[in-house]
Amino acid sequence: MRVLVLVTAILASAVTLPVSDDYAASRTVCPSFMINCECTTTTTGVLVSCKNFRDRSQLVSTMHDLKGYNLHQFTMMHSNLDIKNGDFDEVKLFNMDVESSNFTARDSFPTGNESNLRVLKFQNSDLDFGHSVAVKGTKLSTLWFNRCRFHRDPTGWFEGLWVQWLRIENCAEMNDFIAANLGGLEKYSHIGSNLASLDRDMLPENSESITELDFSSNMISAISDDFLEGLTNLQRLDLSNNRLETLNEAIFKNFGNRSQLILSNNPLKCSPNLLWLARRLIDGSLLQAHRYVCINEDGSRQSIRSLASSTQSSFLDVEEMIEMFPKPEMLGETFMGIRNTENEDSSRLDIPRNVRILFEDPIL
Repeated sequence: MRVLVLVTAILASAVTLPVSDDYAASRTVCPSFMINCECTTTTTGVLVSCKNFRDRSQLVSTMHDLKGYNLHQFTMMHSNLDIKNGDFDEVKLFNMDVESSNFTARDSFPTGNESNLRVLKFQNSDLDFGHSVAVKGTKLSTLWFNRCRFHRDPTGWFEGLWVQWLRIENCAEMNDFIAANLGGLEKYSHIGSNLASLDRDMLPENSESITELDFSSNMISAISDDFLEGLTNLQRLDLSNNRLETLNEAIFKNFGNRSQLILSNNPLKCSPNLLWLARRLIDGSLLQAHRYVCINEDGSRQSIRSLASSTQSSFLDVEEMIEMFPKPEMLGETFMGIRNTENEDSSRLDIPRNVRILFEDPIL
């Protein structure tokens, strides 16, 4: 009995003894003394969710309680968070989620190369990065803003930051050029944020690492011809749910083979300007991501793929046209939108060679 009591006493005292760095790295069992927080133990670390932090002292106290822990997920909700340099130095923080809170970063955040932070997510929160700068070399797998409001432009905070996937959703106040200073960018989503146009300056100068772009559900009506310049590894571009009426071929001259271009729910107008798209869909150099349609002048919808086949008879060389229609009156009253009132008895049409003719009513 005395031996059992002695062993129990030793185990109890071990909970309060200082731990070595090696042992601290393996602490994955939830502490039992946390206030305003819930904790779940997993095989990869602890998941901690805290709420209603009203001042900085509560955050500091919680981080002290978690000293030496593998903090796999740290969620803060409905709180006032004033973050300063070093606040998370005593924990191994992998994923951080700020929800419905006021978040202020006073100094460098995250703390730089020594940081274990991989996913940083802000949802429905008021953010103020002030003059904070992410320490050069900080690398995140995902940086996610959803329905956030910014007290100050956070562009400076992004300088020197490496992010594999930048996700911006429903943040109308976000600077359009927020991604320009990021390094290592592979995926960039800027969704539902009232973007009106796409320009090359919105992307990092060195964009070879980018494989996916998603600008869906905005108000985009124009794209600069050099927007995709240098994106040699781009495999997927989502422009769905925007206001695009046409697409210049020059924009996509370097868009790789077997790539996806998503254009659903755009008011694209049926015109020769989309012939390049029809041909690339037919030859398979663009993967069929959905049914590509355009709108005719009468409001009817037409498959963009069909433009290539219908155009073969709608556009004729002059010599072919003369052979088929030796008399001008055989063309009808209108020709290229102009009434034919002169030289009605002429047997030939005075049209320069190598001109392509667009009939008002295409021959199908």
